[in-house]
Amino acid sequence: MNALDTRNAIQQYCSSNHVDYAILIDGDWGTGKTEFVRKYLDTFHKDSFLHISLFGLSTINEIENEIYKSMAFIDQNEELCGAFNSISLSSDQARFGGIGFAIKSVFEYYKQDKIKNSKRLIICLDDLERWNGDIDICLSYVAKLVEQYNTRTIIICAQNRLDENDN
Repeated sequence: MNALDTRNAIQQYCSSNHVDYAILIDGDWGTGKTEFVRKYLDTFHKDSFLHISLFGLSTINEIENEIYKSMAFIDQNEELCGAFNSISLSSDQARFGGIGFAIKSVFEYYKQDKIKNSKRLIICLDDLERWNGDIDICLSYVAKLVEQYNTRTIIICAQNRLDENDN
């Protein structure tokens, strides 16, 4: 697939109202995959595009934290109050885990809710071959983003390097 075909495929994918698949941009290191995708998305989808490097990450929670940190458009005050009000901890839970548990619970709820309700979000997961965890877990999370949250997800990978790491 040449650059124009790739650009057209990304354009069609990102403008679709409903997606039921992710797309993979494959190529060896140094071929400009990331720059190509970023340039296109920065030009046409700047307000809804998140770039997340999987390099060094090994858990779904780490991916979600990176996504959450990248969401610069969040109105924290209003939505965080809503998150606090929607969490109900029993007194036993609050006593057992203390305030740290309560804050962590609110953060986890808020993070999940933001990702789930960002319908026009385009997430680019880069460096799949540098993911430190179980590849099946990472890909199952991609499936969740696409199938449950209708999030457009673009994976950038040097697949030949991924195969080298597959034991």
